Amino acid sequence: DPVADKLTQFSMLACLVAKSPLIAVPLVILVVKEISTAVLGLVAIKKTGEVKSAVWHGKLTTCLIYALIILHILWIDIPKMVSDSCIIVCSAMMLTSFILYSTKYIKAILQSKAK
Repeated sequence: DPVADKLTQFSMLACLVAKSPLIAVPLVILVVKEISTAVLGLVAIKKTGEVKSAVWHGKLTTCLIYALIILHILWIDIPKMVSDSCIIVCSAMMLTSFILYSTKYIKAILQSKAK
């Protein structure tokens, strides 16, 4: 269930902010990305009648989020540089995925209006 997956990610990241405050960055990106792409996706489905499937960047983003979570849970004394580097990589991939999904949905919406 994608909703349960996102709620789990949100909950875990929110809990980890106390351990590493920079985790607030991917947490905010997650919230903005999921709400925005959900709205755009629903509009695209309404306009085109087609459900777009998940693509590689979305799956990679999910893997990186869970890797970030697991790393911060299991590595109790994670060095700040390692933690920050992992957070930056994960955040960059989240932003990339957000842009790619948004572009995909906006193109679908615009093309449906042109028909």
